[in-house]
Amino acid sequence: NGDIKKGCESILIIIGIKKDTSEIPVPLSEAGTLKKESSRTKEALKDTSATIAVLRVGEETVYYPEFAFYVLASKKRYEQRFGRDIWSMKINGERAGGLLREDVVEELIQLKIIVKEAEKEGMFLDEAENKEIISVANEQMKGIDPVIAAKYYIDADIIAKIYRENFLANKFFKDYSMKRDGELTEGVFKELYIGWKESYSVTVYEDRLSETDLPEIDI
Repeated sequence: NGDIKKGCESILIIIGIKKDTSEIPVPLSEAGTLKKESSRTKEALKDTSATIAVLRVGEETVYYPEFAFYVLASKKRYEQRFGRDIWSMKINGERAGGLLREDVVEELIQLKIIVKEAEKEGMFLDEAENKEIISVANEQMKGIDPVIAAKYYIDADIIAKIYRENFLANKFFKDYSMKRDGELTEGVFKELYIGWKESYSVTVYEDRLSETDLPEIDI
C-alpha cells in the first residue's frame, strides 16, 4: 500500500506546478481558455450537492464530491502550514477559504489536463495497480467520519478515481523521463504542461464554488 500511496501523491507538487500559498494566487484565467459562469441558487445547491458540476476541463466535468475531497485534503495542508486559526485570517489580502478553493480548482484543472495527455500517449494502469488502488481507497474510506462522507457525498469510488488519476499522472511523468534517458526535469515537464493547456477550454462555475463552505468543518 505504501508504494501506491506514494504514487498517488499530487503530481502538481512533484513537478512544481502547484503554487506556493505564501504568494499571491495566480489568476484562474491563466488556465487555458477559462469561462466563469453562474448557474444555480443556494437552495438548489443544497438539494443536489452530489450532482453539482463545479468545473469542466475539455469534455470532462468535475462534480462536487470530487472537489470536496480535494478541499478536505488541502485543508489539512493549510492547517499544517498556517495553523487551525487560518480560516479566520487572510493571506495576501484574500480570505483563506477563498484561496483554498482557487488552489483546488487550479490543481484539478492541471491534473485533468496531465491525465488526458497521458491517455493520449496510451498510458494506463495495469490490473494489479487498479486492484491495489481500490484496496487503498477502501481502507482510507474506513478512516473518514461517516458524517463527513455523507455530507459531502464521498465514497470509495470517488477516492479510487482520485488516486487512479494522480497515480497515472505520476506514471506519465516517469515514463516521459525514461523516454528521454532520464533527462526530463520538473521544469521541462512544466513547460510541456503550459503548451498542453492551450488546447483545453475550462469552465469554472463560480457560484457553486462560493457555496461550498468546506474549510470551516473539522476533520
